[in-house]
Amino acid sequence: MRYSHLFLLAVTLLTPVRFTAAATGAPRDVLAGTEWRLTSFVEAGAQSPLIEGTIINIKFSADGKVNGSGGCNSYGGAYRVHEENITLGRLISTKRACAAQAVTEQERRYLEALGSAGKFKLAGEQLTILYGEGRGSLHFVKTSAPGSSSQQQQEGAGASDVETEKELVRIIQSLMDAVAVGDKAVWERHVADDLIYTDENWRVLTKREILADFRPLPKGYTGSIRVAEVKSRINGDAAVVSWQAHEEETVYGQRLAPVYLVTDTYFRRGGRWQLVASQITVRPSERKPFAVDPKVYDSLTGEYELTSGVTYTVTVEGGRLLGQRTGREKQELLPADVNTYFVKGTVRGEKVFVRDAGGRVTMMLDRRENNDLAWKRIK
Repeated sequence: MRYSHLFLLAVTLLTPVRFTAAATGAPRDVLAGTEWRLTSFVEAGAQSPLIEGTIINIKFSADGKVNGSGGCNSYGGAYRVHEENITLGRLISTKRACAAQAVTEQERRYLEALGSAGKFKLAGEQLTILYGEGRGSLHFVKTSAPGSSSQQQQEGAGASDVETEKELVRIIQSLMDAVAVGDKAVWERHVADDLIYTDENWRVLTKREILADFRPLPKGYTGSIRVAEVKSRINGDAAVVSWQAHEEETVYGQRLAPVYLVTDTYFRRGGRWQLVASQITVRPSERKPFAVDPKVYDSLTGEYELTSGVTYTVTVEGGRLLGQRTGREKQELLPADVNTYFVKGTVRGEKVFVRDAGGRVTMMLDRRENNDLAWKRIK
């Protein structure tokens, strides 16, 4: 198996602002160790419920930190309370795209409200945070008490997205490191027995089949993978990660740098995350033209017909070979060889010019993924 297909989920979190602990004898922090779920916003006397299906929460820790979910992304920071006043430091959050624009807007509104929080009120199982100098308020209900069995279950099966990402980073990095040295034990531990793995060669493999071909890189080969463009979706005990694997491989001194697009699925089973599915696709690099004698272009010029009224005209202008389909703009054609050409700037498709026994071009094949549309030369 080639050195690829595993990933490092890059998560960079800025260091949150920390407030200095209150001096000995300061009033007790009544919010420390509590967790709350948002039920509504109130602005200008108008109450706005949450979008159906979204959950926004906040958790206050005894060490002056706050974290939670904004309904799509996780956030965290620091907070300070004094009597009925509350101040939150600069909040940071993950940057995943939300399922809908309305959810994105609701999350933005919530985080901005927390950022301008000034006072709070506690009334039994109800928490109200006033923001915007009192012009608006966030209304919460208390969730499971810290240490309760229901909270422990929630923490075991639905840790915050930030913590989940950190855990996945550790797992993924160990998997990636194991590939070059052929360490099967790491894969045995972190990959599910029922894995569905579709590699870049379109093979659908099982865990057993992968491990049967699992061995260190051969002598003369070195390599590494850098992860980029990561997008993730984490929901309870399931996580989906889409990412680009930028591979750096050296084969007997020659460098290769392919890029793979990967979508992986993780399930948390028995309290630990395991890879259960992976889909890998090669991102084609922009093709490099082949050097040909421009005189060859003259033998290709003409008009090719797909069906009545649909033609493709090939011309030479200023030493460049151009092609134009009926009703479309002209495109420059670059040579892959003397008879095969591709549209400049594309990575899919090519034009193959077919010659008869005498060397005259009689047909053009519009080829994509080895499927051909035949265009007959009519002029």
